[in-house]
This record gives sequence, C-alpha cells and structure tokens, in this order.
Amino acid sequence: QRAAVDPVEDAIARNLTTRERESLRLLCEGRSNAQIGWYLGIAEKTVRNHITGLYRKLGVRSRAQAMVLAHRHPAVLAD
Repeated sequence: QRAAVDPVEDAIARNLTTRERESLRLLCEGRSNAQIGWYLGIAEKTVRNHITGLYRKLGVRSRAQAMVLAHRHPAVLAD
C-alpha cells in the first residue's frame, strides 16, 4: 500500500515561486486580488495566475483552504 502524499510536503518540494508566496501571504491577510495586485505592482489577472498556481501546488481549491493550510503549516510561507 502506498503512503498518501502530504500536500504540504509536496508544495514545499515543488517550491512555490516568490510571487506565489507573496500572493499567499497577502491572501492570508484577507486582501482581494485587486489589492494584492496593487501591493505587488502587477495586474489583477497576473495575481489570479499566481493564485491558481499556488492552489495547484498546495492541492487546494479555494482561498479558505489555502489560508487554513498556510496557518497550519507556516513552512509553506517560509522564504
């Protein structure tokens, strides 16, 4: 029987990009995509792309799931 892959370990192994980590940090602060874009100096569409990438890497489907995962596993946000 194969051991289940821990999504957190998998995300860390895949190395979130710097922008994905920044986007996740701001998302965890409750910022909207528009606010994240303004803060990072990038287009809102680019923010959506970063968030989509980090959802895939974290194995989550929503902002709420991403926030819970980040709060339970702070290593996801580590530089």
